[in-house]
Amino acid sequence: MQQNAFSVSVVSWQDYEQSLIALRRKVFIEEQHVSEVEEIDGQDPHYQHLLCRHMATGETVGCARISDQGKIGRVAVLKPFRGFGVGSLLMQHCCQIVLEAGLTPYLDAQLTAIPFYQRLGFEVVGDTFLDANIEHKKMVMATRETTWHDHPGDTK
Repeated sequence: MQQNAFSVSVVSWQDYEQSLIALRRKVFIEEQHVSEVEEIDGQDPHYQHLLCRHMATGETVGCARISDQGKIGRVAVLKPFRGFGVGSLLMQHCCQIVLEAGLTPYLDAQLTAIPFYQRLGFEVVGDTFLDANIEHKKMVMATRETTWHDHPGDTK
């Protein structure tokens, strides 16, 4: 499978809530043992959502969400589709949306995902902290035009 076997689209939470929750449930709740209360945080209606599908089958294989402040979160790819560029494709689309809004993309990365985000141009800007009992670090996309600043009140 190649990256061009997948398509990414912006979707509304109202229309795709079940698909998005099902995918995140598999990745975060079942695989990573995040509690349902922490994962399904009630904030989704306030975010922009992206969905990645396998073009041949139409199967939903990945997702992400973006806050109004440019924070990318809930990046999830189903296990059988990892290593095929799905995460990179999702992140390219997320970053493009955030940059077009005149913001700097940032995120909270699980420690194991830091090398992935670094390859995409993000850099670590903070200390390790726990989120859903998983160690994370804040990361920001390194750009020449903008510098990192805190985004108060933002959640995952």
